[in-house]
Amino acid sequence: MKREINPKQKALLDTAKDLFWKFGYKKVSIEEICRKANVSKMTFYKFFPNKLQIAKEILLVLYETASKNFEEMMHSDITPKEKIHRIILMKMENTNQISKEFLDDMYFDLNSDLHKFVMEQTDKIWQSTFQTFREAQAKGWFREDFKPEFVIAASFKMMELMNDEKVMSLYGNAQDFIKEITNFVAFGITPEQ
Repeated sequence: MKREINPKQKALLDTAKDLFWKFGYKKVSIEEICRKANVSKMTFYKFFPNKLQIAKEILLVLYETASKNFEEMMHSDITPKEKIHRIILMKMENTNQISKEFLDDMYFDLNSDLHKFVMEQTDKIWQSTFQTFREAQAKGWFREDFKPEFVIAASFKMMELMNDEKVMSLYGNAQDFIKEITNFVAFGITPEQ
C-alpha cells in the first residue's frame, strides 16, 4: 500500500529528481530545488533534513520499483531470451535521462555519502539478483557454469570506462554506453542454442 504524500513534498521530490538527473547531485542546491518547486526552504526542511535525504528517497523509489519489476519479469512465463531482452530494456528505462554528472556522483565520488548509500543499495539489489539468477540456472535458463557474481564485477569494471574520454566519445551519451555494457554482459549468459 502506497503512503499518501503531501503535494509540496511530491513537488520537491519531482523537482529534485529532474535537477539531479540533468545536472548531477553536487551541482544542485537546496535553494535551486525549492525555487524550481515553488516551495520555501522551511517547507523543504519540514520533509527532508538535507539534500542527501531527498536524493536517498528518490533513489529508494527507483530501486524498489526496479526490483519489483525485475522479480515479476523473472517469474513470468516468457522465454529466457525475452527475459534477457527485458532486463536490458529495464536497465535502459532506469537510466534514461540521467546525466553523466549524476552517474559520476553516484559511482565515482568514492568518499561521498551518496556513493556509500548507492553502494549499500546496489549490494542489496545484487544479492537478490544473484539468488534469482541461481534459480534461473536451476531451471536451465542460464548456463550452469555461469557465475552471477561475475556480472557485478564486470559491470563495475566496465562502468570505470565512463571516465575514459576516448571510450565515451564512441557513444552519443551515457545511456548508449550503459546499453552497450548491458548487452555485452547479458547476452553472454544465455545457454547456447
